[in-house]
Amino acid sequence: MKRPLLIVVAIIAVGFGAWQYYSNAVATGQLGSEREAGSPQADAVPAAVVIARRQADQSVSPAEEQNRQILFGDLHVHSTYSTDAFMWALPLNHGQ
Repeated sequence: MKRPLLIVVAIIAVGFGAWQYYSNAVATGQLGSEREAGSPQADAVPAAVVIARRQADQSVSPAEEQNRQILFGDLHVHSTYSTDAFMWALPLNHGQ
């Protein structure tokens, strides 16, 4: 009974020590310092370009939008070389 309690106390002590070390490192600046946000390096997009883009977006006809299709598929597929797919696809685990 004493051993599990001792383990729990040790884990709490280590966690508290790590927290103290980290908070001290942050307070003294050992983990780096905060940087300034800086200023934009590029020019703003000209108003003519913004207007042309907006007009191009609005010029799409409803017929063109009706021809669009939404396709569904399984994009997350594992091969038999994948460790997790192999382990969980075993018949013992009721895999498919």
